[in-house]
Amino acid sequence: MTTRAALGMAFDRTFDPALVRHFARSLDGKVDELWLIEDCFYTTAPPLAAAALAVTEELRIGLGILPARARTAAITAMEIATLAGLGPGRVVGGIGHGVQSWMGQMGVRPASPLTALDEVLTT
Repeated sequence: MTTRAALGMAFDRTFDPALVRHFARSLDGKVDELWLIEDCFYTTAPPLAAAALAVTEELRIGLGILPARARTAAITAMEIATLAGLGPGRVVGGIGHGVQSWMGQMGVRPASPLTALDEVLTT
């Protein structure tokens, strides 16, 4: 039995958000995953994911990567759960500690990024 690796594409942070629907539609059935980049001061992944899920049937949508401290743990969980409801089995939630200089600009830089990440994931 052979196992093949998943093939995915990323929607770059600098792309016009309005293009995500066309981009996702063109990938549906051709690749396994579309990763939506969340990058402070550019784009956020959840609204892009909702748009991509609305126009596709098979494509898995990855959130890459939601900064743990940019939202509360409850809001992050609610966003991922809502997206999972829109596309059951097709959403991959990614959570990271974020770029620390950007977290500082937002006023949410923790003393310990790994502790903050652990707290959010545990919550």
